[in-house]
Amino acid sequence: MAPGAASAADPAQGTPAGVAAQGGTTVAEAAVYLAVRGQVAELRAELQQARDEISERGRHAGLAEARLAEQEEERFRAAQELGAARRALEVREAEVKELQLIGKYFAGRETPPTPPEFSAAELAEELRVRCARLSEEAQQLRMERDLLRAERNHAVRAEHTDRYAGGFGTGGSGMLASDAVAGRLGQRLFDQRFAAQVRTAVPMLSHVPAGVA
Repeated sequence: MAPGAASAADPAQGTPAGVAAQGGTTVAEAAVYLAVRGQVAELRAELQQARDEISERGRHAGLAEARLAEQEEERFRAAQELGAARRALEVREAEVKELQLIGKYFAGRETPPTPPEFSAAELAEELRVRCARLSEEAQQLRMERDLLRAERNHAVRAEHTDRYAGGFGTGGSGMLASDAVAGRLGQRLFDQRFAAQVRTAVPMLSHVPAGVA
């Protein structure tokens, strides 16, 4: 019978005495051999377990990388679709603006406007919008001026009343005169500011043909 078969059939072969009897070694040496062999078996089992864990982690990492690649591809497609939508919107806005300008400045014409005429119409429309904005700002400034003037007059009347009641009636006329001067200065500053804003738009009118404006 082969030694391996005898070792597998006889349980005593797994003991230090059996190993010593078979290999011609001492019982102590056989015990050390069996202990080392057990440790090697444990290390091999741990090594195989570590390999299995690494393999599993690699599989999960591959799945995560594939999902990340899919997400990146989806984001790229979304960015492309968004860019295409923006470009289409810009083209549509330009077409609508062109139709609006043609209907506003070239209504009734049988021939389409030439590029210089269309550029002049764009400039005229830009000036119209700017003038409307300046008009709104001027109205807002007037409202602020009127509010400040009302608050100032109310404060002046209250202080004048207090001074007059306290026996200082002669000082009120001087304050009213100074407030009138301040009011005229405020009006002048407002007029200068509004005129400066208008002057920024007026030079552009020289580039607009009379027929378009």
